[in-house]
Amino acid sequence: MNLITISNVNLLLAMRYFTLLHSPYRKRHIPDFEYVLIEIINKDTVRAVATDGHILGAMKIPCEVEQKMEPGRIQIPAQHLEPKLWKNAPYLKIQWDSSSCFIISYDTKYTFNTVSNFIQYEQIIPLTVTNQLAQFDFRYFKLILKIQRELKKAKALDASLGKVYIHYNGNKPSIIDIGAGNVFIMLMPFLYDKVEYTKPEWL
Repeated sequence: MNLITISNVNLLLAMRYFTLLHSPYRKRHIPDFEYVLIEIINKDTVRAVATDGHILGAMKIPCEVEQKMEPGRIQIPAQHLEPKLWKNAPYLKIQWDSSSCFIISYDTKYTFNTVSNFIQYEQIIPLTVTNQLAQFDFRYFKLILKIQRELKKAKALDASLGKVYIHYNGNKPSIIDIGAGNVFIMLMPFLYDKVEYTKPEWL
């Protein structure tokens, strides 16, 4: 049995924005993209990872690991991480084994069956970037602003709201820096020929 306690609840709840349930492409139904993966790193830290197939977010979240067994990872349905379910919750306890998982805070409890098809995120994170320009779906930057607001609530944002740095990578995944050292964001560009800029003749 694995058992962890997360005190900074807003950090975990922010991960829901990376899933398909909050995506510009939410009408698609791809079950693998409707979960947040939680992995135990050590006795006081977990890694949370989620994606909708275009944007991927990873976050290092402080916690208390009270019990651990292998594999120390679980996928939580994003629908169980909506703020209305955990309003004013001072902590979340997550307990799981090979067949079931419980999320608990005070008198609120959600139970669901575990799934084994974990997100294989390690294989797609680039080691370097090319700095070649890329084009993106602008709706993802509205999503990133929502994530920044959640992190500000959690007191985990070092930069100002709306301050975003893009490490361009051509037609490969670009890295988005939002000014939070414990957050990693990767965004896929539009995969078609880039539109070159030329100054309009009338300017």
